[in-house]
Amino acid sequence: MTSPITILYRLFTIDLDLQSDKPVSRFLAATLRGGFGYTLKRLVCSFRSSECTQCLLKSKCIYPFLFETAPSPDAPRLRKYRTVPRPFAFRPYQNGDSVTVTLLLIGDAVGMLPFFIHAMNELGKRGLGKGRIPFTVQQVATRSRDCVYRHDAPDACCEVQPENIMVQPGEARDGSVTLSFSTPLVMRKDGKILDEFLPEVFITTLLRRITNLNAFFGSTREIEIDPHPWIDAMRGLEVQADMRPVEQHRFSTRQKRSIDYSGITGSVRLSGGVGTLMPLLKAGEILGVGKNTVFGFGEYVVA
Repeated sequence: MTSPITILYRLFTIDLDLQSDKPVSRFLAATLRGGFGYTLKRLVCSFRSSECTQCLLKSKCIYPFLFETAPSPDAPRLRKYRTVPRPFAFRPYQNGDSVTVTLLLIGDAVGMLPFFIHAMNELGKRGLGKGRIPFTVQQVATRSRDCVYRHDAPDACCEVQPENIMVQPGEARDGSVTLSFSTPLVMRKDGKILDEFLPEVFITTLLRRITNLNAFFGSTREIEIDPHPWIDAMRGLEVQADMRPVEQHRFSTRQKRSIDYSGITGSVRLSGGVGTLMPLLKAGEILGVGKNTVFGFGEYVVA
């Protein structure tokens, strides 16, 4: 690889105050994302009677960019796919009458933070979940805890600059590293969801996530990426996996069917020549890995 993969991103923490301490739903991330999407479309859509694919403004509108992201004809990857990875992810956690949301924005989506805040404020008035629980967006801060929005000073929302993720094979060195998954990891092999950790499937799944994001939202979209250094490095490691299956289903009102969101959680210890893999693993720590990352799935910590 002649130059590193470079992806712009930013992580934010959004603090929500609920008017109830009851659980919002059994699948908070999906409920939040669905409510946000509905509210955002209601706020920005000029032609509510037409589909985004038939809309004259689809190439300039924030809603299809976030929710119906499609490849351009000259895209370096996935040109024939109907959709591409979403440039955002919600990772919410409820504690009584408060919800903390880690919001990941990727590429041009970083500059769209005000739309996220505005739509979340409007969703708070409408209410969240089946119980329509109202909430207030109290504060939005960066990962370094710099406040960019406060409920008591809504006009003080400041612009933020993106950060860089740079990925290339790391310097060869021996050691060990532990990946601790806080949300389900969903990987597929031969079309089937895996109920165990397979090292080579994991590393190729992570590579696919990083390279696809780079192809559509990165600063180095045209570079050729050789996957072999990472795959070969993973093959040479000793792997101790303590992962367990987690079953989860959700009924989609839009698709009118039950969707399987099962995966595996736990921890994995990698020992041996981990140096080559470290930049890739650290990128996955930020961007997530596997399916359903937009719901916060595939989130892990490197230690």
